[in-house]
Amino acid sequence: MRIFKLLLVFMLALILVTGCDEDDKNPVGTDFPTNLNNLETVMIITPWQDLAREASILIWTTTEPTSSSLEINGTIFDLDWEYFGTDWETWLYYDGTGGFGDTFNYELVINNNTITGSVEAPFLPDITWPDFNFNQNYAFDWELPTSPDLQFIEFYLETMDNEYFEEWEIAGSERSYEINKSYYQDYSNTYTYMDIGIMPVNFNLHNSGNDLVFANTYEGMYLETRTIDDFKRIATKIMQNR
Repeated sequence: MRIFKLLLVFMLALILVTGCDEDDKNPVGTDFPTNLNNLETVMIITPWQDLAREASILIWTTTEPTSSSLEINGTIFDLDWEYFGTDWETWLYYDGTGGFGDTFNYELVINNNTITGSVEAPFLPDITWPDFNFNQNYAFDWELPTSPDLQFIEFYLETMDNEYFEEWEIAGSERSYEINKSYYQDYSNTYTYMDIGIMPVNFNLHNSGNDLVFANTYEGMYLETRTIDDFKRIATKIMQNR
C-alpha cells in the first residue's frame, strides 16, 4: 500500500504540470504557480514514514542537465536523468533525509543554475474517513498540528474504459471539505477504482519564479472493485492495441 501511495502522489504531481490553463487564477492567494509548464525546474520532496524518516524526491527540468548535483540535509545524491520528450526527470528514494514536519535543506545545481534553500515537510493529515455513499455529497474533516502553505483535495475515479481526475486547491488553514456527488454518482455500477485524498504542500519559488521546490504529504481513502477477470480484460485490451 505504501508503494501505491508513492506512485499515486507522483502521478498527481505530474498532473499538476498539465492540468491547469495558463490563465487560471490561484484560488487561495498564494504564489504557487497555476501552470507548471512555464517553469524550468521542479523538485518535489515527499516524506513517507515518520519513524523510518524515508523520503522520495522527484526532479524534472526543461534544460538538458549536462552537469548536476543535489545535496539535502548534508547527504549528496547521484542524479541519473531520463529524457521524456519535453523534459529530463530523475527520481530518488532515500532513508534518513527527514520526516513529517522536518526541515529539508537543499542545494540543487543543474548546469549553471543553483537552487538553494529550505522547506518544511507538512505533517500527515489525521483523518478518519467517513463511510462513502455514491448518492450523497462526501464531506470530511481532518486535523493538522500546523498549517501548510496550501492544500490540494484530490479525486480520481477509474472505470474499465475511462479515467476521471479533479483537483481543488484550498487554503492551508482549512480542515474540512465536501465533494459534490455529481463527480461520482453516475459511476456507482461501473467504477473499478476510486481515490480521494488530502495533499498538504509547502513550497519555495527560486530564480524569479522559474524554479519551484515543494514538499508534500498525502493521506487518502480508496474503493476498489477490480477482480482478476478485470485485469485479464485490461491486459487483453493492451495487447490488442499494440
